[in-house]
Amino acid sequence: MVTIKDKVEQFKRDCKSNDYYTKMVLDCNERLEEIAVKLQGISSPAVKDVICENANDSYKDNKLYWLYQEEKVLKEREDYISRINNVNRMLMKILDPVDRQMVMDLYIMKRNHESIADKYHYANRMALYKHINKVIEKIV
Repeated sequence: MVTIKDKVEQFKRDCKSNDYYTKMVLDCNERLEEIAVKLQGISSPAVKDVICENANDSYKDNKLYWLYQEEKVLKEREDYISRINNVNRMLMKILDPVDRQMVMDLYIMKRNHESIADKYHYANRMALYKHINKVIEKIV
């Protein structure tokens, strides 16, 4: 059984992984460009008849394989985008902008907890974590 504490910890992990998800979306975009080159080749820039200079032999190349790879990378990219959107949607549920900024500073921007406690006038880091956990419990 999944408890509230587990959901809070999962949300914290998702916030910390937001940077990774963004990098993976960029990686997927690069792989999609490479697959597009494999499928279409590079055509000649001359105005005369189109000559596929760097295109592979269409009889030897398995186009279905590249189409399958393209579909797989598209699904992977959509998964990462949905995770990023999920984190952003949950953050928007935090109504107080100061609380939202605290969560973003601590878990997404990965700033030092002591500097955040000083910035938002908390006596120590434990009070800060206790407050943030209560804020996240409300939205989970």
